[in-house]
Amino acid sequence: MCGISGASELEKAYTLYKLNLARGAHSSGMLALGNKGVFAYKVAGAINDEYIEKIYKTIKESRQEHYYFLFHSRAPTNSTNTEWTAANTHPFKYENCWVAHNGILTNFKTFEESKHYQVDSQIIPEHLVKIGGITQTFSRYEGLFTCWVVWGNQISIVKAGSSLWMDDHSFSSTQFEGARCVDEDGIVFNYSQSDGFVKHSNFPYNNPYFI
Repeated sequence: MCGISGASELEKAYTLYKLNLARGAHSSGMLALGNKGVFAYKVAGAINDEYIEKIYKTIKESRQEHYYFLFHSRAPTNSTNTEWTAANTHPFKYENCWVAHNGILTNFKTFEESKHYQVDSQIIPEHLVKIGGITQTFSRYEGLFTCWVVWGNQISIVKAGSSLWMDDHSFSSTQFEGARCVDEDGIVFNYSQSDGFVKHSNFPYNNPYFI
């Protein structure tokens, strides 16, 4: 059981990340999106305060503005793939698309591209780029696939089965103060600084674990 989270302020994003560590801390990843580009970090275990201080320093030296901070903490759903490597740690990248995923793609092996990947989530950014759309891509999947997507300068949240809590500018797999529970599945939110998270589209989705 993984955890995803994000916020427009690093302190809050880090707080939400730590709330999710109870869900699993095999490995962690972070992506900082600024107006001049992306910083991505991957570590075994948990990201600590010292690492966050290094990130603050990197951001200050880059002189970038308008950041958004996204985190992922991983508990492997595939018990045979537990040795840490940067390659099997979220977020995953294909061209200019990054994805961090909470859940499992139960039809992962049905895709031709799956033979190139160790982790089911790795296939998502490749599909997004090659298929050319979020709703078109995620409508092909089965299982649980709630994730954050950074594609160019656009941040999107896809809710399909796994838990998701949101306020206007933050989100988390775990409940946090002031957040609303997103009950709807098969939904995509896009983020902007001015409007926060706004519903963008829907796609067909049937939760296989819903009773």
